[in-house]
Amino acid sequence: MSDEKQTDDLELARLLEGTGLPAAGEQERLERWGQAFACWLEERRARGSAQGERRGRNTWKEFIGFTQALPWQVTTEMVAGYVEWLGEQGRQAGTIGWRLRSISKFYEFTQEFFQREGTEAEEGEGFNPAAAASRPKVRAYEKANILSPAEERALLKTIRSDPSPTGKRDYAFFLTLLRSGCRPGDLLRLKWGELEEEGGRWQMRFTSRGKTRRVWLPREALRAIREGLAACGRLEGIGAEEHVFAPSRQPLVREARDRREDWAGERPLSSAQARRLLKLYAGWAGLKQEEITFHTLRHTAAMRMQEAGWSAEEIRTRQGRQKNKNTGVCLRRLSAKPRARLRAGQRLRWERGKAPPRGPVRAEVQHGLYAKTLPELEDLEAQGVRLRGIERELERCQIVAERAGELLKQSKERGERRRLINVVCRVNYRLVRLLRLRGELRRLREEMGMMNGEMGEE
Repeated sequence: MSDEKQTDDLELARLLEGTGLPAAGEQERLERWGQAFACWLEERRARGSAQGERRGRNTWKEFIGFTQALPWQVTTEMVAGYVEWLGEQGRQAGTIGWRLRSISKFYEFTQEFFQREGTEAEEGEGFNPAAAASRPKVRAYEKANILSPAEERALLKTIRSDPSPTGKRDYAFFLTLLRSGCRPGDLLRLKWGELEEEGGRWQMRFTSRGKTRRVWLPREALRAIREGLAACGRLEGIGAEEHVFAPSRQPLVREARDRREDWAGERPLSSAQARRLLKLYAGWAGLKQEEITFHTLRHTAAMRMQEAGWSAEEIRTRQGRQKNKNTGVCLRRLSAKPRARLRAGQRLRWERGKAPPRGPVRAEVQHGLYAKTLPELEDLEAQGVRLRGIERELERCQIVAERAGELLKQSKERGERRRLINVVCRVNYRLVRLLRLRGELRRLREEMGMMNGEMGEE
């Protein structure tokens, strides 16, 4: 078993901590389920779904914490209680359905894994307590929303009024999203060499899960991309492997300027940074930040295409959707949505021709202690460095400590310094606890190995 899978095996043991680890006779059973858990996560990684893997891991962490039972001890009644508890916590029907599917898929995978390994499942064939649990009905696109033409113009005008190189880059990114309707993740990973010219027109080449598709790039978007790269000092001599939408190389020191060395072209702008930028600009444009997401922009692009006379099949192909039926349902329900409902009121303005007052960290998190994800961790995953379980949390704490320390050096306001000192103390306390837990898990694994060896000798 690889080191990465061993880490996931230890992660399952950590998730089970507090439920009463199995007796000595069931240690081997725990080992088998841990291996299945590791292979399940590995399969999700192989499909290129880092977010799906992370959500699956968090779902099982929450599920085990609620049931306080080992995976093979779970009953259908426990799953039903978990569903009811999720509803009481205010989870949406779609979220509850996704978590139930994740739990059910793991049980299905476990059965296949045991058959593949030639191991007889002690729970019986087809053991899956989540399969029979009732799931809330979900009406597709019930809470989807779109920007009206006026709201779309207000958002783009706000971004374009930022004359800084960062503003030029952001305008090109969001304009391309609204004009092409492509997935934000695909656009963030776009490299200069994936822009191709054919017959006087330009297209973007996207490759995902072994499949390649090409999307025509509107001239307005191409012009904005060129202007953004020129403003950042990257257009001349840009390499084919450099990302079009690159992040600042030192975001905590100062905002990137019009020099090539200020930009990290070897890696893409992270999705977390892009989402925060969207919220930031939406607020400045006088829109409701909490209701505007990447899905809003994607749905808006689909409606503009339909209004221009595009068929559902053409829109599906352009946006890379998998099923034409879903595209038709999406368009019909979006057409019935009320327009111009995302206005929040008074806009936040700044002096024309000047960059908005945002500080060097812009829309990025200040220290990251409470953030769900960090751009640095996303960058590591993009580079092929996969940290799991405790190792990932240790790396996260180290990043937060470095960020807080850097900000502490720059801060001069007493209240801000007190807050940052508190962050440093808390993250150092968490680091100590994680290091102790890692030592305990290693010791537990060694004891399990010794116990299995003694049982084998007998």
